[in-house]
Amino acid sequence: MSWERPSFALIMRPRFRASNPLVSMSLQRISFVREVLQGLCLVLLIVIPSVLYARTLAFDFVNWDDDLYVYANAVIRGFSWEHFWVWMTRPFVSLYVPVTMASYALNYSLSGLDPGSFHAWNAALHAVNTLLVFFVFYSFRRDIYVCFLAALIFAVHPVQVEAAAWISQRKTVLMAFFSLAGFFLFIHGYFASEKRRLLLTLACVCFVLAVLSKPTAVMIPLMLAAYHHFFKEDGGAARRFVLPYLLALPCFAAAAATLSFYPRSTDFLMSGELLTRILPLAGAMVFYTGLVINPRSLDLRYPEDLTASFAGQEWLLGLGLLVSSLVLLLLWIRRKKSGFWACWYILFLLPAAQIVPSPAGDRHVYLALVGLLGILITVPARFRVMLLAFLGIWAVSLIPIMSERLNVWQNSETLWKNLRYEGPFRISAEVQLAAYYEEAGRFQEASRVYQQVLQRRPHVPYPYVNAFNMYTRLGDQQKAQAAAVLFESNYSKTHRLQDVYRELLRLKADPAALEQFMREVMRKSLFGIPGEANRA
Repeated sequence: MSWERPSFALIMRPRFRASNPLVSMSLQRISFVREVLQGLCLVLLIVIPSVLYARTLAFDFVNWDDDLYVYANAVIRGFSWEHFWVWMTRPFVSLYVPVTMASYALNYSLSGLDPGSFHAWNAALHAVNTLLVFFVFYSFRRDIYVCFLAALIFAVHPVQVEAAAWISQRKTVLMAFFSLAGFFLFIHGYFASEKRRLLLTLACVCFVLAVLSKPTAVMIPLMLAAYHHFFKEDGGAARRFVLPYLLALPCFAAAAATLSFYPRSTDFLMSGELLTRILPLAGAMVFYTGLVINPRSLDLRYPEDLTASFAGQEWLLGLGLLVSSLVLLLLWIRRKKSGFWACWYILFLLPAAQIVPSPAGDRHVYLALVGLLGILITVPARFRVMLLAFLGIWAVSLIPIMSERLNVWQNSETLWKNLRYEGPFRISAEVQLAAYYEEAGRFQEASRVYQQVLQRRPHVPYPYVNAFNMYTRLGDQQKAQAAAVLFESNYSKTHRLQDVYRELLRLKADPAALEQFMREVMRKSLFGIPGEANRA
């Protein structure tokens, strides 16, 4: 396989010399214009995403995990040893993300609980990630315009909005930053004759920080193995293989530590159900690829069973899995560059592609999208004009969709009103919308939403408790009593709403005990424990 050694220099063409001064001057002018255009491409990769996401500086927090991570989280309000110990020994919202928590703490120390500042950090990280994607692509293909357009698509694709505009997804953009920076250092250190150990050591540090930013980065060691397979040189291949993986040992250790703090994945892996997830895995890959191709179908939540749309046609998934596996195997054997990028896409999507229990979301495509775009930059040079036209048209067509999608994240009201999903999560969304109205002092709107939920979803106890709490605080005993009567009529009077309310207040500091108590309440309802209510 032909391979051009990476170089940090962007301008690869030397200045021409000619005996004729006029010709020499013309060539120098052409070279100068080319350099200006190439420099402009780099500037645009920072400016375009920064301008598009500048609107988020006026956005508010949303009451979907932002409270748990930021504005109601006391452990980000300081840099003491006690704070550091909590970050390193405790998962947050079921994820082990100590580096992300440290970034929130730094953000808070500089600007307090200003949501615009938190959004600015996310937007800045996304812009820097765009530039890193360009540099990574340029290391593979020395065509600045192809790499520019591919990186631009990464920046403006609507599927990236959730990760870049949702403050709670700082972990995703931060993980991508360390992963891309580490990979850029790795590929240059892999072929370097000087400072090789330094570059690879810095790459390994970045990979460890990526894993500690979000568990998805546990796939980095496998991605490095794929890179070695596709790009190893004949001479010194063993030497080039051993050193990177000796340096990657801390990354493996960090991955193991992360999984130990993520019990859902470890319990699943130990259950022996891994093989049963192969067909759903194919469905998930098809689903996520569909989100990239058709971003107008994006939503806040998707069905838990992503293969549901293939009901009765599972053979299509099986056939697709077989064909794609054969293609990937062929690329692996022939060591084509496109095979590496296909591995990148699959590996970084695996943790979220229902190989372990995980709700589907646009945020999971953030880093995986680099793999799909990487496949495009491997298109042969003879199709360069067609490739440039395709990438340019695609990038321009995505900007208005991305701008429209960005409006969803202005605040909690716009967030929950834009949910199109019909399923278990809608109950939580409606309750969250009512809670937002309540916190904003818009009690009439909150009461209206609570009443709608109680009428349509009588088998779920949480809306009763929330409504009872609001009416009690407002001193509206009549409506509080009405909620209590409706609750007892649906729960066969085995529990009084007042008693449930007091017990929830008592168990507020013990989430596990609180969840167990609510399961007991639902078990004794006239509805039993419907799967919908249980998951909600």
